[in-house]
Amino acid sequence: MTRILLRSKFEGSTPLAYWPAMWGIITDWMAGGARRRRAILILAIIGCVVGGLTAVFGFSPTKLYFTGEQVNAQVTDCRYVNPRRKPSYYACNGMWTLKNGAKGSGELIGMRAKHEPNKGTLVAVLATEKKAHANLSAAVPTLFVGGILVFIASTSFLVQYYRHRRPASDSSAR
Repeated sequence: MTRILLRSKFEGSTPLAYWPAMWGIITDWMAGGARRRRAILILAIIGCVVGGLTAVFGFSPTKLYFTGEQVNAQVTDCRYVNPRRKPSYYACNGMWTLKNGAKGSGELIGMRAKHEPNKGTLVAVLATEKKAHANLSAAVPTLFVGGILVFIASTSFLVQYYRHRRPASDSSAR
């Protein structure tokens, strides 16, 4: 019902025109029963935690995505991980040389092979001097930005909730 109301009111306008009406709907919804407010509050707190953790733990791969160089790494050794349980795979270490001549070595993050790769196999990676990632997709920065947006939206919702709950200050008492 809300969607129909919004469409008729803002037909043909930009998507940003929806936000004031949406915010009014949200504050009206918060004015509902105590159980609804409590559920919304819990969801907003969960959104703050999940969005914040997603942003914090997504920063390092996002930084590597934007600052790393596309180079070939040479596999030096592999170890079998989780042999008794599924999924089991080979995690490999390698060496690489950046375009400026700096050499790096370490674990090839994201390279999980079902069969042991031969030593000396070349693998395309995004690398800095300290890290190399074999399977870094464009979804990583998207997830990072999504976590930030969820955190901001949840925090603004919590601020609005507490402003809505707080009684108006009485200026005549001063």
